[in-house]
Amino acid sequence: RELISDNIDKEQFNHYKELYTDLNKSIDENKRKIDKLIKINGETKTEFDTIMKKLETKKVKTDGKLKKELRKQARKIHTENTKNKKIIKDARKENDGSLISLEDFKFMKSVKSLDKLKDVIKTCNFWADSYAINQLEMSLNIKIIILQSNYYHQGRPELVLQCGDMVPEKIEKDKIFKPRYYVLVDHTGDHYKLIVYKEK
Repeated sequence: RELISDNIDKEQFNHYKELYTDLNKSIDENKRKIDKLIKINGETKTEFDTIMKKLETKKVKTDGKLKKELRKQARKIHTENTKNKKIIKDARKENDGSLISLEDFKFMKSVKSLDKLKDVIKTCNFWADSYAINQLEMSLNIKIIILQSNYYHQGRPELVLQCGDMVPEKIEKDKIFKPRYYVLVDHTGDHYKLIVYKEK
């Protein structure tokens, strides 16, 4: 934690802050959109029910022109209502994904400065993401190989091995990386466990 805290810079602070802010903004916007469309659908449902009742009246049944017009209005409301339901469903699905992603950045909730972030990294509120793993690899000259047991248990072996999603500039420039050790860990979904063999 000290290594990661000492190496983190303003650029990474801004990256975390932007992700945290954007995710919250997206969630809030979707919530407002959902509430608005639910209200609209409630109002149009009342209007739709009124039209359907009118269609059952004797006056409308004998007036072909009025009957045609009311059916047209009912179809329009039904189409709009169906469209809104799909938008609501998509917005809820998007929010579910955003809330899961937000869990990874909840440590940023009260972080307003780089110094505060450095302090938070030293606590259990922060746990290693790809940036932190990369920093450890560079600082300690090791390669951390991440295996995800949850994918193994799901019968998805092709997703078990994770070797990181970023290549440091130094490695790109030197075109070589010779780690002193390889460290294997199991990412269980909410934390890491060291993988050992014969107590090594």
